[in-house]
Amino acid sequence: MGERTQYYALDIAKFIFSYLVIAIHVNAFFPVFTPVSRFICDLAVPVFFIISGFLLDRKFHVVGGVTFSVVRKYCTHVLRLYLIYNILYLIEGIVIYPYHSFNAVPTLVAFLLHGSMVYAWHLWYLLGLFQAVVLMYLLIKCRISLKFIFAIALLVYFVGCFLVKPMAGNSMEQLGEAAHSEFLVDVMTAIGFVQNGLFTGFPFVCLGFAIQKLESRIKTKRYIFLLLAIAAASLFIDLDVARFITAGAIVSLLALPRHSHLSPFYLRFRSLSSLNYYLHLLIVFPVCIFFGELGFWNAFLLSSLVATIVSIILNREMPKHGFLRKMV
Repeated sequence: MGERTQYYALDIAKFIFSYLVIAIHVNAFFPVFTPVSRFICDLAVPVFFIISGFLLDRKFHVVGGVTFSVVRKYCTHVLRLYLIYNILYLIEGIVIYPYHSFNAVPTLVAFLLHGSMVYAWHLWYLLGLFQAVVLMYLLIKCRISLKFIFAIALLVYFVGCFLVKPMAGNSMEQLGEAAHSEFLVDVMTAIGFVQNGLFTGFPFVCLGFAIQKLESRIKTKRYIFLLLAIAAASLFIDLDVARFITAGAIVSLLALPRHSHLSPFYLRFRSLSSLNYYLHLLIVFPVCIFFGELGFWNAFLLSSLVATIVSIILNREMPKHGFLRKMV
């Protein structure tokens, strides 16, 4: 059996986009983003989802032929990562920031529904990926066609953008206040961020899965540049629509270069991009809180440098320590 097709451009893209995620979280402490820079950085996690969906066919093999054991193995790995990093960030939150008010109710709701915990904003990606894969498996096992699955994904995305998103934050909190219940305030405020889970993960994972299925038809860059032009035009209509099209076009373009052999050099980028993403807030929080005078660029560069060094060290030590291999 021949070696699988490798997509080195996707490996490099994930590594680069992991630094855009760091920029997003540093910007939360030192706001400098313009609408353009925010839009560019907000492409990072959608691109991660699309790449995961694009590569998901390797796990699912063929539509209709996927087995429960394959999905269980994949989802177990994702949930293990979700639990491991939640524990790490919870320890950081308790040890380093004991003065920070910690409310168990919204944290539990966030942990179960969307993954945007107060101590780990970014782990919603893992929970969203888990939810997306489970839902895709169920739809496939129900013998629903890929076209119809993609139509459902678009519907879910637009419901998240135009119904769930407007309810986030204060409006959800006001619903709890209207009921004169502090418990409901906590719960409704946490639920307000649920767009970060299924309503984002499932559509973008489906988009990546669809791109992979259409891979043989994407033989020229003309089709992709047309998508980018449509994305640019949709910027004047809605940012969420533009983000969906732009992220899809980027992954389609990067998936064009294909290689038949596995290079250890590019394989290293896969681990480093994952470690950068999962670990960076362990570094961003202390840097931005305890060195508040740094400003955006110094904090971003310092956080990125430390995250990269830590990721390189862990990646180098992985072959020696089995528990480290469970972190990617």
